[in-house]
Amino acid sequence: ILDVPCGAGRLALELAAQDYRVTGVDLSPHMLAHARAADAASRVTWEARDMRDLPWPNRFDGAFCVGNSFGYLDDEGNAAFLRAVRSALKPGGRFVLETPMVLENLLNHLHPRPWWKAGDVHLLVENQYDPARTRLDIEYTFVSNGRVEVRRGSHRAYTYRELMELLTA
Repeated sequence: ILDVPCGAGRLALELAAQDYRVTGVDLSPHMLAHARAADAASRVTWEARDMRDLPWPNRFDGAFCVGNSFGYLDDEGNAAFLRAVRSALKPGGRFVLETPMVLENLLNHLHPRPWWKAGDVHLLVENQYDPARTRLDIEYTFVSNGRVEVRRGSHRAYTYRELMELLTA
């Protein structure tokens, strides 16, 4: 099973604990370091690479991309990622794509400035949807122990039809 991108490996580790052979791919050395540290039994094969670079033709029975992992790239990058996954799957292999970036769903549930608290960390999120670019631009502000850290991200939001056409192609 291919977990791409795998982040800190939460799902890859759970599947490996159930005796699945899992490969986790992520571009972030920081996230892969967390994944490797949590994998004391070395059950997962961890690969540091771009999610569009999956050099294993017909190798995997299944692959998945979940959470906020899809849509960071531009349209060609997202299409290249899906082609790479297709190439890595064996004939009849299954791909699970779970994303909150389906426009019909996103716009009905988007809050401009939600915040959460987890332990001693407060997270404020500022969401701005740009219809001309069909992208959701997000500013994340983390506050913990008097320290403030700001990060930014941008997701491509597809209509359901656009996403289905992309997956079909």
